[in-house]
Amino acid sequence: MNPFLEDVAKKIIQEHENELDQIHIVLPNRRTGLFLKKHLALLVEKPFFSPEISSIEDFVVELTGIQIEDPIYLLFTLFQIHKELEGDRMLHFMEFAAFGEMLIHDFSDIDSHLVDPKVIFSWLSEEKALSLWNVSGQPLTENQKNYLRFFSLLGVYYQKLVDLCIQKNKIYQGYIYRYAAENIENLINRLQVKKIWIVGFNALTKSEYRIFHYLEQSGKAEILWDADVYYMESAVQESGDFLRRYQSQFKNLKDFSNCFSQPKNIEVIGVSENILQAKFTGQKIDQLIDSMSNMENSAIVLCDENLLLPVLNSLPSRLESVNITMGYPFCLTSIYDLGIKLLDLHSSRSKSSLNYFNRQSVLLLLTHPYLQMLFSPEYKATILLEKLTAFNRAYLSVDEIQHICNESNIDFNALCFLFIERSNVLLLFQTFDTLINLFWEKVENKPLEKEFLFTFYKLITHLKDLQDSYQAFDSMENIKSVYTSLAERIKINFYGEPLQGLQVMGLLETRVIDFENIILLSVNEGTLPKGKTSSSLLPFQIKKHFEIPTYSETDSIYAYHFYRLLQRAKNITLVYNADTEGFGKNEKSRFIKQIQLELNQYSPHTMIVERLLTATGNPQIEKNNISVVKNDIIQDQLNSIASGKGFSPTSLNCYIRCPLQFYFTHILKIPEIKTVEETVDYAVLGTVIHSVMENIFLPERYSDGLICPETLQSLKKQTNDFLVRAFDKEYPQGDLQTGKNKLIFEIAQKIINTFIEKQQELARNSKLEILALEIEMRGELEIEAGENKQKINLYGKADRIDRLDGNLRIVDYKSGNVQDSDLKVKSIELDNFNKSKIPEKSFQLLLYSWLYIQSKGIISSILSGIYSFRRMENDLLTVKIDANDNISNTEIQTFETFLTQLLTEIFDREIPFTQTQDEKTCSYCPFVSICGK
Repeated sequence: MNPFLEDVAKKIIQEHENELDQIHIVLPNRRTGLFLKKHLALLVEKPFFSPEISSIEDFVVELTGIQIEDPIYLLFTLFQIHKELEGDRMLHFMEFAAFGEMLIHDFSDIDSHLVDPKVIFSWLSEEKALSLWNVSGQPLTENQKNYLRFFSLLGVYYQKLVDLCIQKNKIYQGYIYRYAAENIENLINRLQVKKIWIVGFNALTKSEYRIFHYLEQSGKAEILWDADVYYMESAVQESGDFLRRYQSQFKNLKDFSNCFSQPKNIEVIGVSENILQAKFTGQKIDQLIDSMSNMENSAIVLCDENLLLPVLNSLPSRLESVNITMGYPFCLTSIYDLGIKLLDLHSSRSKSSLNYFNRQSVLLLLTHPYLQMLFSPEYKATILLEKLTAFNRAYLSVDEIQHICNESNIDFNALCFLFIERSNVLLLFQTFDTLINLFWEKVENKPLEKEFLFTFYKLITHLKDLQDSYQAFDSMENIKSVYTSLAERIKINFYGEPLQGLQVMGLLETRVIDFENIILLSVNEGTLPKGKTSSSLLPFQIKKHFEIPTYSETDSIYAYHFYRLLQRAKNITLVYNADTEGFGKNEKSRFIKQIQLELNQYSPHTMIVERLLTATGNPQIEKNNISVVKNDIIQDQLNSIASGKGFSPTSLNCYIRCPLQFYFTHILKIPEIKTVEETVDYAVLGTVIHSVMENIFLPERYSDGLICPETLQSLKKQTNDFLVRAFDKEYPQGDLQTGKNKLIFEIAQKIINTFIEKQQELARNSKLEILALEIEMRGELEIEAGENKQKINLYGKADRIDRLDGNLRIVDYKSGNVQDSDLKVKSIELDNFNKSKIPEKSFQLLLYSWLYIQSKGIISSILSGIYSFRRMENDLLTVKIDANDNISNTEIQTFETFLTQLLTEIFDREIPFTQTQDEKTCSYCPFVSICGK
């Protein structure tokens, strides 16, 4: 099967071999022209002047002489109109921008589909509109009246915008198409060509339809369509919807290819995660390299542009040539993010003093990778992170920032321009200019980073122009909004030879181009097609009435692009994300389901196979399975812990939870990265409450350690002072008088007072004796280590040991949530060493009990439990073995056997440290980015 563009080139050469320079070829996009030129060059054996080849957009601009205005300039022009019309009722720019962009898009749709603006903008006030909105006939609400009033002004907005833009000869695309369609008879004489060839179009706007129809009927143009019998002769195939409508109106829309009857190999691949699509693609390309001499007839098509970098990073190194047709989104670059961080810094200034900056914004800016690159190796970002994290206050003065930088061995003088007070936006732009100049030297030998920085420079220049032309920015929020909006539109092009090697493209860029081998990624419902998404102010009913396309027409357009791409392909791989988390989150596209149901019946030569690949189920795309063998160095570290302070309940629970996490934390001793907290976090709150509890229940406060309700009442009056002192120690320089911190302080006070009241009630009805607080208990256990025996030290620190009516109790305080299931243990699970079945809190309490008996000797029984500050309605929540909360000596001995087996496993050289199989554990693991679980 010849590519469509090759057939087009043959037909054009057949008719115009000696006059190619006198024809004009119009294509859906610019890139298609490169492929058409290649086919022309291969077919013409002598030198020739190339025909003029342009996209439809360029063709219409040339036809009318009107330029397309930049969308952001259109938005500001519309905002000027809004200020003029609304006066005191005008919206802030950021509020206006959200619907202003939709309004311009709607204006463009109205014009490109030749809808009379006067009619559509007055239609909502007519009886038919009210009947649609108000079927019951009830009086309109105020919101409905305001909506109608807003629409009554749309005609004014439209006309004023058109008038202002026409004065500059720059306007939105839809108006240019309307102007061309309504004046085509006169405008066409501007083009001094013998014939126009219109190639490869599908869904036409009404203005395009009128232009094409006139050109064909007048004999000035010939139209070549690309369609297949498979979807053209079946009314249920939405991919042929538009072309079937045009069949009776255009001459050549009757001769279709029959490509889908030819043999095709189609693989449908479901993967468990998005990133695995990229890994699978790399392996697929590796296989293709072995089976063909070049990759020019192969393409990777991305329905989701966010997969671009993962795919590029996954391609095999032996791949000689890759052409990236789609641009890389600028808003995914680090330099874009640096701009956001700088704008956030100045947006976050304290309202009471502009010399104070939000600490979190300072941290995010000063630890940004670009600044580290700028001042490396002197820039000690890790020290800076530590200093800023320890400085517990929401706002920092410039002097304090300088002091912290000096302590971190960072030259603040090189950074001070970032913190200069910006009284107007031009000064802010000077800061951006300074950054760009500083970075330019650093990226001299880094082409990609240089391209990113140059794009950043152009974006800032654009912002300056907007300020000069419109006085557009009156706040940092305004600048950030426009900066973000502009950046989202920018794609950074990759340079390469466009006609060589493997092609990496977006779906719309494949229009009219054919490949033998196709890998199409993210073929999920909601991505292909996008479904019921809309960015329009026009209600659905109005669009339907005026025949402006809605999401259903958009779905038909994407269906055509999908089937046309598959039309001449021989080997097709459709990859979708099969992860089922979330309702309908990653459903297979209905286009895949249509192929599976219908194409096999249509063409028995087509082979369709489906496979589901998972990270653990397919060794080819397996995740990193990390297994750390216990060598001599690790064994020495374990021995050092065993003979030193020993193992705590926390460390052993860490091993039970995930042996690899235990290795990172207790063998490698990798510290968990601290984050800056603007408010008191749960760890600080828990420490503070523990500290106050220790203060209140000191045994020396009570005669013989017996809790007295009256003494507790007296101490209750001092809880505020106890809390202040505890917070001063754990949260120095923190602001506890305002905002969320004030609420947290009051919550802590309420928790403590409620607990005191519960303890008072308990002391009135029972004999409650405090024996010890914050007591460290130690024990020793002997295990078999190979042929030798080894002694292991263990320790634990109980919050409180008391005796209630003669019953010994080991008490732990928890500020987090405690479930009844956390404290239930079955003796059979202890007997059979099933460590995964022992809840962490139960293990901790049982180990406390064992340690207490180790230090105090055999006792009849122990109650070991938790006071949960989230379940204050309950008394002590005790660990229960087979529903019995009295832990006997026999049960302690059973637990000792369990503990021995656990420690033996830890010290067994033949058992490596491996990742947990419980992925819930990974949700809060600080090392998840290392192990990649």
